[in-house]
Amino acid sequence: MTNCLSDKFRLNPNLRLVEYAGQYFTYDTRASRSPLIELPTKEISEKEYLALERLKTRGFFIEPRTKSETLAYFAEEGLTSAIFETFLQQNFLKKYISSENSIKRKVVNHFDNLYRKDDAIGDLQPAPPFDESDDNLHVFSLNTFFNLPININPTDCHIGLLGFPHASLDISVGTEAAPNLLRLHSRSISWFDVFKQGVYTEITTEDYRPSLLCKGTIVRDAGNLSFQGATLMEMLASVKSVFAQDFFACQVYPIILGGDHAITYPIVMAYLEEIPNLGLLHLDAHNDLFYTPDIIYNHAAPLSNLLRRTSIEQIVSFGLRTTADRRVGIVNSIYKKANASKRIQLHSLIALKQMIMNPMHLEATLGNLSGRPYYLTIDLDVLSESAIGGRVSTPLGHGLEWHELFYFISAAFQNLNIIGCDIVEYNALNGERTESHQLNSLILLLIDRLSKNNPKHQDASNQASEKLATDRSIQ
Repeated sequence: MTNCLSDKFRLNPNLRLVEYAGQYFTYDTRASRSPLIELPTKEISEKEYLALERLKTRGFFIEPRTKSETLAYFAEEGLTSAIFETFLQQNFLKKYISSENSIKRKVVNHFDNLYRKDDAIGDLQPAPPFDESDDNLHVFSLNTFFNLPININPTDCHIGLLGFPHASLDISVGTEAAPNLLRLHSRSISWFDVFKQGVYTEITTEDYRPSLLCKGTIVRDAGNLSFQGATLMEMLASVKSVFAQDFFACQVYPIILGGDHAITYPIVMAYLEEIPNLGLLHLDAHNDLFYTPDIIYNHAAPLSNLLRRTSIEQIVSFGLRTTADRRVGIVNSIYKKANASKRIQLHSLIALKQMIMNPMHLEATLGNLSGRPYYLTIDLDVLSESAIGGRVSTPLGHGLEWHELFYFISAAFQNLNIIGCDIVEYNALNGERTESHQLNSLILLLIDRLSKNNPKHQDASNQASEKLATDRSIQ
């Protein structure tokens, strides 16, 4: 069979480039649509980045080019023939197949598969490819949040996304899978594209136009915490160490994806050792105040643990809606023995909805809490059961709708200094459907608002604005 492949080359149309966190990367534009791609997200050298950028932006590969033409152009641009071979091996350059030859190839392959057989065994044998060098080296992309690379230095980041796949009770066992499921949901979005262009939202508007989220924000997937076989004290020490090294020391603001609500206790404990006046902003259908004389690590007790075992001064809960519960003595104990009356404020779902309907009331309530940094914890059962599709450990009927949750979060960030947050209790073993778009929107909103609170990002934004102003004055 005659080889139908041309000796011409083209730039891989799926190739994208980005300078991110002081590093240079190539990535595949199709990663957000398929797990199987041609170009894995990969760090490249500055020299390779500049060479590829020239090839993409100066129009040389508008038409397919022969190897000799390409090498001649490389020589003019000061690029070596070795770079050509490297780009070819890495699939940045591809052999060009004309439409005519592509059709011929499909027809010939069809008939070869139809009629070629091994007479000895009578089975159909697959036809060989026209040219094995044209077989793409497809790879499975990594399961990371928003298709992020895994080798980003935290010192260059504004936000870190950290999985905490931990379930404390049988009822919440499905939350152990939540961080990786949320990663899968988020892979419909490429963070590099968000970094370069942002995403627009109508959750908030500016001058009657959609506002922009996340542009220029450097985010890192910090992986998952794991404590299989560890004691409670070992887990607390490990959480403290991870936050000290990867977040506090690098001035990275975290978004922790749980896991059930038990994880908030060790996280806030680590924060309080670093920031003693930290307050806790708590969105939940349940008060999580179930007192026991000894430490209890489960998702019904993170707030009582914090009140008894730390010096936290301020916890404010919103969205509560327990209708009737006989465990009166258990709750009364936390008020008596941990002085909860002076340290915690509880707001029912009705009160929260009234605040959302009255922006001045909401702003006044939040304004009265100002004066300290806050950690925000979001139990997804604060949403209505229909809004979250029942995919939480303990769904509780009516609750907030997504737009109300987004509105409250925006108002909270506008009025308070929030420096970290978690999202807990997503449980795909329950319910019937997944609001993946809304979950992605929630994470994007939190990334945007947290990054704007991070002084490191503010400094970078100010420097970029000053540079732009300087460039314009020179022009």
